[in-house]
Order: sequence, then C-alpha cells, then structure tokens
Amino acid sequence: MTGGPGCSREQIASIDEIASFYEMLGFEITYRQTRPNWIRIYTAAQAAEARTKLARALENAARQADARGDERQGLKILEGALKRATGDEPELPAAREYRDELVERIKGS
Repeated sequence: MTGGPGCSREQIASIDEIASFYEMLGFEITYRQTRPNWIRIYTAAQAAEARTKLARALENAARQADARGDERQGLKILEGALKRATGDEPELPAAREYRDELVERIKGS
C-alpha cells in the first residue's frame, strides 16, 4: 500500500497512529475495522450552542464565508446582526473583527 505519488511506505501513518492522534484532539473512536484498515471518528462531545443572536449570526457568517466560500453572504449576515446588536454581547468584539476580516478578503479578491 502506498500513500500516493511521491510517498514512500515510511510516510504512511499506521491506523494506530491516526487513531491516537484523533483521540488526543478530543474525538472518540466508535468503530474500528482491521481489514482493510479504516476507522470511523466522531466528536466526543457536542459543541456548545450559540447563546445570543449575535453568536448565532457569527456562526452562520463563518459557515457561509469559510465553509461555502461565500464571503459576501457571510458579510451580509454579520452586518445585519451587528446593526441589531445591543452592545452588551460578549461576542461583539469577535464579530467586529470577523467583519473586518471579511471586508479585507472581499477587497483582496
């Protein structure tokens, strides 16, 4: 078995190394099949849900911009949420920072 073009046998991580790496990151191994070597990995705990409307908007903007590659839609979501923000949300500085980052990314493209 090889890891693809240009990979030697020494460069291929064993399934034990891969499994322990993901366990260190906090994931849980739920299934392991020895032949062929593959494992199924899930997060050990559910991520905390956003508690404020601004936090939800920040998550949605990040999903649009980073995961889907639509920075303009992410910026639109975030700017709308920032207009409605009350000013006492703990996520306000992070939301403003991310908005500035999206603006820079859009200008650079």
